[in-house]
Amino acid sequence: MKQLITNKLLKLICMLVVLTGMFACGGGNKDHDSPNTSPKVSILSPSTTRDYQDTETINFSGEAKDDEDGKLPLDSLVWTSDLQGELAAATDSFEKKLQPGEHKISFRAKDSQGSESSQTITVLVTESSTVDNTEVEAEGEVEGEVEGEAEVDIDVEGEVDTKTNNKPSTGIISPNVNVNNTFSYGTTLLFTGSAQDDEDGNNLPDESFVWLSSIDGPIGIGKSLSATLSSGVHVVTLAVTDSDGNSVEKSIKIVIKKEEETPFSDAPVNKKPSIKTPTNAASFSTDAMITFSGLGADTNGNTIADEELHWASNLDGSLGNGSSITRMLNAGEHEITLTATDDLGGSYSTSIRVTVSIPSTVVHINGNVIGVNGLSEVTVNTNGVETKTDSEGNYVLNDIPIPEDNRLIIKFSKPGFASLQKVINNVETGNTYNVPAELMRYHAIVEKDFSTSVHINVFDSETSSDNPLIELDFPINTLASNGLLTVSVAAGNAMSENMLGYFPGEFIGIYDETNGVEYPLDTVAFAELKISDEAENLFTTLANPVSISMRLPDIYQLGGERAGEYKANDNVEWWQYDSTEGIWYRADADPATSTIDNADIYIDSGDLYIRAKILSAGWWSAARYITEKACVCVTVVDGDSAVIVDAPVRVDGKTYLGGAGPVMTDDTGKACLTVKKSLNENSRESISLYSSLGSINIYYDVISSAEGNIDTDEIFTSLVDGNST
Repeated sequence: MKQLITNKLLKLICMLVVLTGMFACGGGNKDHDSPNTSPKVSILSPSTTRDYQDTETINFSGEAKDDEDGKLPLDSLVWTSDLQGELAAATDSFEKKLQPGEHKISFRAKDSQGSESSQTITVLVTESSTVDNTEVEAEGEVEGEVEGEAEVDIDVEGEVDTKTNNKPSTGIISPNVNVNNTFSYGTTLLFTGSAQDDEDGNNLPDESFVWLSSIDGPIGIGKSLSATLSSGVHVVTLAVTDSDGNSVEKSIKIVIKKEEETPFSDAPVNKKPSIKTPTNAASFSTDAMITFSGLGADTNGNTIADEELHWASNLDGSLGNGSSITRMLNAGEHEITLTATDDLGGSYSTSIRVTVSIPSTVVHINGNVIGVNGLSEVTVNTNGVETKTDSEGNYVLNDIPIPEDNRLIIKFSKPGFASLQKVINNVETGNTYNVPAELMRYHAIVEKDFSTSVHINVFDSETSSDNPLIELDFPINTLASNGLLTVSVAAGNAMSENMLGYFPGEFIGIYDETNGVEYPLDTVAFAELKISDEAENLFTTLANPVSISMRLPDIYQLGGERAGEYKANDNVEWWQYDSTEGIWYRADADPATSTIDNADIYIDSGDLYIRAKILSAGWWSAARYITEKACVCVTVVDGDSAVIVDAPVRVDGKTYLGGAGPVMTDDTGKACLTVKKSLNENSRESISLYSSLGSINIYYDVISSAEGNIDTDEIFTSLVDGNST
């Protein structure tokens, strides 16, 4: 009873499950919109480690990216100074002189959702002078008288010592951008600079020469060096510093082509277009909105109109026209081409490559596995991720890849216990799911020689009868083996308190494989048969049909609460569990006939049994499929009445052997599940409804006799047709 007390306490202080309604309703899962992230802004130049003079032309360059938009378009960028105001807009690089003073330089960017970010640096600009330091030493005298207007002759005898330090002058010899400033990607460029200083001459050391790129950052140090640049338009700056710390910069612009551009005509009259975003070799997911932005101009510098800028993918075809468009792409390696056409029909194109892949998404699962108490060393695995439970039966599975059908089958196994599977449908990336489990010990583990016929009786001390719980009859040579085989048998008492935890998969079955329609199941009895040799090799296929008889639960026997619901010569649908797909399929209870037969109900020694024949080991069940369905919806809130999103909600049938869930609550805290419909106002079907907090189940608290049983918190199902799907 300690568990129930804990649940009641949690219900008050941690979580409330609020019944929304029972009716025809829609599913309770919704996609969650991801929050927009702010852009990432970086100032690449000017440097904050040196001072500038007001006569210098300073190179400014920056970079602005966004998780949703990629590289931000130029028209979203602004440069400002707290002393001079706006310096530039709609550009990520420019050159400008600054007035003397300490400038706070800010580079600001705005993404497509209106979110802004900026970076600010401090740049010190000093007033320049042609003479930095002059000292005059003179000896002599002034001769003459001064009356009215006069000329004064000053004779200076001795030496005049004038000390002046000027900035060096510099130049970039190569690359010679006057000859060519465009190079193919991968080209090794030779960077050579020159410098002349009045004091140091032309022999400044290599460490005086520093090369920088507006895109790649530092290139290297030295009067001459070789380097390879990434694709894009680079502002390459050579900074030269003399022995007295005076420095000067010289910049050139270099274009590294993303890919060879191929003209569409022999003599195009427009310039090649440029693709600003995305960058070459960029990677995206199939659910990403990709911004394609570019520019085109003719030989006179006139901008090509948006309708004449055409985007295309070699995989997805035409993407649209414009200087900036946003599209999603299918998975694959795309060659993206921007074609610009001028008013005379001349066209030119440029291309980049991008990779688009299906999102690599993961979820997380945790839970607690129990037998009588917490079970340790239970192997838990799903979709390639595996772990074992700790000493208290707890487990955690992290970073589980999501299958294409968004459905996970969690498998639990431990020697001496029946196998178990649980299923989660419609998993969503990033979510954490709580999946508790309850393992059932095998009722019998026996060794048998199958060279002869074999009969096995399985008993259960918890039933009110001395008759077997399960009877198995194996014909001679059903299994080929040279030695003894181990037969393990587990039987689920369909109406026992623990039964729902033992039942593998969902209470869902496919009656007809040709149409694939799924039905909720009202299970009567179920069992697992496992056969293995000494080396733990499993024997699945049976050469001859094996007869299996399962005793009906006490509730259906003579004197039971639901006595008369089943009687001799009745029959019920027979089902087999597919452990690969995690679902129950209708099976043939008599493979010897040409039709698909139901399992028979008969009386033996005063007890009702279900009898069928099977051709394989595994899980088997006798169950009625539910055609009369209703829906229940709940809202999960915390103690402050705030809704809880992504809380798992489950249903256990109380008057029928079935269940549903887990279904995760949506953005409004709501979840809807399919249940068995009540057919009679005076004989209502009932369920228990709960959400999970770790290994604790928090049950819905029935407060009115009109909605259910107040003492047991069992809820009546609706009299109205409905389905949660």
